[in-house]
Amino acid sequence: MTRELLTDKELDAFRAIRNSILHKGRAPLVRELMKELKYSSPRSVSYILEKLEEKGFISRPGRGQ
Repeated sequence: MTRELLTDKELDAFRAIRNSILHKGRAPLVRELMKELKYSSPRSVSYILEKLEEKGFISRPGRGQ
């Protein structure tokens, strides 16, 4: 798995996830991330999370590991 460069949207999501972990001690829920990124659909966030996982920047438990 090679780590590809992130798009601007992926980078924004990654930073929001990192900040939530640092400040709250946990990753944000999809709806929390949706609100933080000002998206109108949870599917948009899910798509970005899938891309971050494919690129090796995050891992999500219970996703086929």
